[in-house]
Amino acid sequence: MNSIVRTGIVACVMAAVVISGAPAFAKESEGRIGFVDLQKALGEVEEGRRAKAQLQRELTRRQQMLEERQENLKKRRDELEAQASVMDPEQRQSAEAELQREIVELQQMFMTLQQELDQQEHQLTERIFGRMESILREIADSEGLDMILERSAGILWARPALDVTSQLVKKYNARHASDD
Repeated sequence: MNSIVRTGIVACVMAAVVISGAPAFAKESEGRIGFVDLQKALGEVEEGRRAKAQLQRELTRRQQMLEERQENLKKRRDELEAQASVMDPEQRQSAEAELQREIVELQQMFMTLQQELDQQEHQLTERIFGRMESILREIADSEGLDMILERSAGILWARPALDVTSQLVKKYNARHASDD
């Protein structure tokens, strides 16, 4: 019985401490939160636009190369089909195997080129995002923000005044206008 009373007294004292400290804690934890749309900012900063254009040129160049090889293989397949009836079976089988090997090689080349482009895009965007992070810290300090959230991280709605994306783009472009 004595331990029950003591547990009750401790619980009451703890509740009193928590209740009396609640207003101070609430005021201390009330912070300002902003948000940023990093994908939008990436598309609007000059360096991001240049990176996107560079990647698009590289993608176009590689697609043309792959399409030329694919067209060449298609012509060779058509020629093989046209000549198949006059070829001896061993020669035909060898030509078909060679064509199939080149088709697989083309598919592997496509996958490799796609991975290279993805890696290149990742490197370019990581560089930009790294630079954006330091600018976002400056914006948070100047605006008195305790936290800046990324729009796509689950923000369903927020006041437009809390959006710091345009500030980020302006500061980024001013700071990194001549960078390559």
